[in-house]
Amino acid sequence: IRAYSGGMEDTAFNVRMVKAMRNLGLGLQMIQDGVNPIYQLDDTFYPDQALFSKAYNHVQNPNEGFMALMVCDHADENCPLVQGMKYRIPLRYVDPKAYDDTENEERAYTEKVFEIGREIYYLFNGLSSF
Repeated sequence: IRAYSGGMEDTAFNVRMVKAMRNLGLGLQMIQDGVNPIYQLDDTFYPDQALFSKAYNHVQNPNEGFMALMVCDHADENCPLVQGMKYRIPLRYVDPKAYDDTENEERAYTEKVFEIGREIYYLFNGLSSF
């Protein structure tokens, strides 16, 4: 499985989520600072893939035959058509931003990383049926 990322618009990778991923041991390094920083995952499988906020139809992403995982609680309704997708799977995660700047912020983001990881692991284990 080759993973790509993209949304309906480019913004920036939430620094709170970056911190949670790093705290859980993912080697996520910023390689270019700015309004929309670029990161690289310290991973054998993706050694040269730049990670940054981008639209799903960005040139770095495939333009057909991909599986679209809709990973926020409103994406399934707000993104009715993703051009080029072969499969569409909604995984409705509630955004942990409701906890921003509270004493529960770090816990909320860490729990979200675990939740997403568990469910994507479960999903990918069942891909043989596709």
